[in-house]
Formats: sequence, structure tokens, C-alpha cells
Amino acid sequence: MAERKITANSYLLSIDGTGGTTYDNIVCLLNHSFSGTTETNDSSTFCGPDSSPGTVSSSIALTAVTMLVADTGHTSAPDIFTLWQDKTVFSWEIGPATPVSGDMVKTGMGYFSAYGESYDEGQFGQFSGTITVSGEVTQTITV
Repeated sequence: MAERKITANSYLLSIDGTGGTTYDNIVCLLNHSFSGTTETNDSSTFCGPDSSPGTVSSSIALTAVTMLVADTGHTSAPDIFTLWQDKTVFSWEIGPATPVSGDMVKTGMGYFSAYGESYDEGQFGQFSGTITVSGEVTQTITV
């Protein structure tokens, strides 16, 4: 198989506010990023350094242009604000709209641990948020 790069606008971030698998795209995304960390368990003694992997945690940061009334199948700032304010745990997916062989798709559960809005002169309103992943992340490679 030929090597293939992922283009920036081909991997979408979608969520299902009810926790199911009927994902709605977050409309007018400017960017999103997935980050993961592993804590280190330090077991060092006088015999020398020793460590092992600890708890894994991950989050997804996003920024998008605010659409006050999103079309069916899309989610925007008012919906995300409500998810954040209500402390809703929901399902999320990162991947292409129509995966083909070799594409990776990540899914999981999470909640908005941060939400913000900005309004700059000469610019469209924007919102940002951080999804803190709750539980495991599943990565699937399309066959």
C-alpha cells in the first residue's frame, strides 16, 4: 500500500450528546487536536532508578466558528455550551467522514471540561472547548 498523509480538513471531530453512535459533526471547525499522557510511577530506591507506566489520560482541544443555528447533523456553540453547563458525558469520534482502507478512527466517551467564546473585531465569533476523555480510547484501522 502506498504511503498516504492525512490532510488537515479530512479528519472530523463529531459527537453524540446522548452517548450513542449517531455522531454530529462540529460545524465550522478551525482546528482540533488529540493529546494523551501517561503518568510515571516512580519506584526508585537506593538500588537505583525504577519507574513504570501509570494512569493514561487524554483530551481533545477544539476551536470553531460559532453558528447560532446549526443544520441537522451538525453541532455548534449553543449545543456545546449546554453539554458543558449540564456536565453531560457524551460519545465522540475522530476520523474521516467516509473511512477507506488504512484510515484510523478514534472513539470514546468524554465531557467538556472547558468552554470559551471569543469575539474579535472584524472576525466571526469563535468558541473553543476541551473534551476530557472519560475511560478508554478505541482506535480502529479501517480494513
